[in-house]
Amino acid sequence: MKKILSSFLLLLLFGCGSYLPEQRTVYKHSEYLNKTYTSKVPLVYRNNLPRVEDVPKYVALNTDTLLSKKADRSLVQFRYNCTGCLDSETLVTPIRIQYIPVGTNFTVVDEYLYYSTYGIETTEIHYLIVEDEFGNVSEISELSFKLEVINGQKIWDEELKILESITLFENQTPVSFCFCPSPYVKNVPNPIGFIKDFQLTSEVVIEKDRSCGHCYKLTFQTLESYMTAQYYFTEWSLHGKWKALELQK
Repeated sequence: MKKILSSFLLLLLFGCGSYLPEQRTVYKHSEYLNKTYTSKVPLVYRNNLPRVEDVPKYVALNTDTLLSKKADRSLVQFRYNCTGCLDSETLVTPIRIQYIPVGTNFTVVDEYLYYSTYGIETTEIHYLIVEDEFGNVSEISELSFKLEVINGQKIWDEELKILESITLFENQTPVSFCFCPSPYVKNVPNPIGFIKDFQLTSEVVIEKDRSCGHCYKLTFQTLESYMTAQYYFTEWSLHGKWKALELQK
């Protein structure tokens, strides 16, 4: 009897299967629909995210994908890492992080309900479709839109340092940085693995150079490639300190 009950519980928990997320109609319209808001903190777009129907189920359920056909990117507040959101197995497209300055206007143009099931668990998230003043259309959860776009969450010291370095790209490209692996973390890998995984070889040059001592010299051709490295480096166990080199004359 115990074996039968145990088998039944396992079937109940896992035998029901997991299904790809789908769009459904929201129960109640968002209070933000058809309204325009101005960003108070730096935001970013995650470009080139895969669409949920184009990836294996494991990827769809374990990393960020796009669900709405109306959006071609996702919108989030900038952070210096994404905390377990991606790894080499779930990276299936060359994702890029695009910086969005403070003061950008966003209009909520549509909405949908994100619905998925895993075993006996059901997930429902109210999503918004947002268009910026330049015509870029993205998706973001209603809660994140409230916290990150309307209110604007605290910016941490590490993020302030990164945001300050963005001004270097306004004066000149390429821009070079020294990346020094943390002495407190064992076996920090060579950044070349990250560069290859994200298909950044045409946008980032990595080398050993006397100007960086025993550290790596990374030269970024674009701001997007730099922001992508800052956002995902720690997910590749690349822990360390950054230092911008003086601009070349």
